[in-house]
Amino acid sequence: MPGRRLISNRDASRGERPGLRLNGTMDEVIPEQAVRRSPRPIQAPRVSAEGRVIGLNTSQLPVRTANVKDYGAKGDGVSIDTAAIQAACDAVDTSGAVYFPRGEYIARNIRPNSMTRMFGDEATLIYEANDGEFDAIISLGDQKTVGGVTTDSNVHSIHISGLTFRGNGDTLGLNENQALIHLSGVSDVTIVGCSFLGMQGDGIYVGMTAFAAQERHNERISVIGNVFDGLGNHGRQGVSIIEGRDVLIAENSFSRLAASTMPGAVDIEPNPYDVTAVLRDITVRGNTFTEIGGNVGDVALYLPNIIFNDGPPRGFTFEDNHHSGGGRPYYIHWDSHDPAVDDLNMEIVIRRNTAETKREGEGGDVAVLIMGVRGVVVAENSFSGFARGLAIVRNTADCEFSKNTVLECGELTWSLLDCAGEVTNVVVSRNHIEKREGHVIDQLLVAGPGLSSGVRMVDNVTLRVSTLMATYGGHRTLTGQNYARGNVGAAVDPALFAKPTGDGG
Repeated sequence: MPGRRLISNRDASRGERPGLRLNGTMDEVIPEQAVRRSPRPIQAPRVSAEGRVIGLNTSQLPVRTANVKDYGAKGDGVSIDTAAIQAACDAVDTSGAVYFPRGEYIARNIRPNSMTRMFGDEATLIYEANDGEFDAIISLGDQKTVGGVTTDSNVHSIHISGLTFRGNGDTLGLNENQALIHLSGVSDVTIVGCSFLGMQGDGIYVGMTAFAAQERHNERISVIGNVFDGLGNHGRQGVSIIEGRDVLIAENSFSRLAASTMPGAVDIEPNPYDVTAVLRDITVRGNTFTEIGGNVGDVALYLPNIIFNDGPPRGFTFEDNHHSGGGRPYYIHWDSHDPAVDDLNMEIVIRRNTAETKREGEGGDVAVLIMGVRGVVVAENSFSGFARGLAIVRNTADCEFSKNTVLECGELTWSLLDCAGEVTNVVVSRNHIEKREGHVIDQLLVAGPGLSSGVRMVDNVTLRVSTLMATYGGHRTLTGQNYARGNVGAAVDPALFAKPTGDGG
C-alpha cells in the first residue's frame, strides 16, 4: 500500500493523528487488529512477585506430574541433582509436568521433552559449574541433533514458571558459553514469573541456526514477567537472541547486567557467518532496565555485514520500556550496510519509552544510535540527561523522529540530532526539546561529512536552541528536497530548506 502508513484505531484514540510522511502523503487509520505486531496477548502469570506459584498445593497438580524428589533429587544445595531431575523429565514423556518442591537443586543440561510444564514452589536451580562447555541449567533443543530447514522437528510446547535460576557470575565472573536457559530449534516456549540471578553468560540464550552443517530455527517464544539480576555487572545479557521469529520480551525487570565487554541487557545479534538466520517480529515491551552495564545499549539490534537468505531482518518493536541509571537505551546497527541496496522497510519502531541517565562517557551520550538501516520510527519517547541528546544517525534512510520529549540534554557540544554519511528522508516533527541552560549546543539537527536529502522539520518546539539545522565537514544537502514549517524557537537557514515558513521557520 504505497504512500500510506497504517496506524491503529487505538493509536488514533490516544492522539495519534494522520500526518506528514516521508513521501509527503498521509496516514490511514485502520482497525487495530490489522496492525498488531504483538505475537500474542500478555497474560498475567499465576505467580507471586517472588516467583512462587500462587495457591499451589499437591491436589492441584496435573495428573501426570513428576515430583523431582520422588526421583531422587535432594534439593539440599550440595548434592548434584542432574540425573534425578532428568529422570523426572523422562518419566512424564510428553503432556506432563515436572514439579520442584522448595529447595536448592544443583544441575546442568536438563533436557525436558516437548509438551512439558516445569514449575516450582520456592525452588532454586543452581548452575553446576564446569570448565567452560557450552551448556546451561536447562537446554531446550539439542544444538547438535535437532532442528532443520523447517521447524517440524523442533522441541515444542514448553512452559516454565515460578522457578529461580542461579548462576555463578558474581563469584566466577564472565563465561559467555554458560547460559541459565538455552534454546535452540524450539517452538512455542513460554518462560514466565521466574528469576535469573548472577548469570555468567546469558539468562536466556535463543540460538543458534547453522551449526555442524544443520540449520534450525526458533519461533513463538514468550519471556514474560521475569526478573533478571546480574548481581553486579559480571556476565553477559539477560536475553540474547541469535535467531528467532515471533519473540516477545515483556514486563520483565532487568538490572545490574553485562560486563564492560558485553552489549547490554537484551541483545539481538546473529552470528557473523550465519546467512541462514531469521529475525522477524521481535517485541520488547513494558520492561524496566536499571543500572545496565555493557558497551552498546540496554536493547541492541546488531546485524553483521552479511546478506541474509531470508532477506533483511524486520519487524522490531521496542515500546513502553523504562530505562534508568545506565547508558544508551537503544542501539540499532547493520554493520557496513548501505540501506540503498534494497528498498525493504525494516519496520523498526521505538516508541513510548522513558529514559534518564547520569552515566558519563561512552554509552551515556545519546538515547538512540541508528546506523545502516532503512525504516526507523522513534516516537512519543521521553529522554532526559543525555549528553548528546536524542539520536546519532549514520548511513540511514526513511527515519522519523516525532512527538518526543527531550529534556536537560546537551551537556556536550553536539546537536540533539546528529547525522552523517548518506542520510535520506528524515522526518523531525512535533518534538519538544530543551537543552541544558548554559550549554553551547545550538542546533536541533547537525549534518556532518556526507550527503543528506529529504530532511523535513515540522512543528517542533525548542527551548534554548537557536538554529534548526546546520552543516559542517563539507556536508552536502539537496536543499530543494528539504522542508521546514511551523517550528518554534529555532531559526531556519534559508540556504538549507526549500520552503521555510511559519514562526521561527
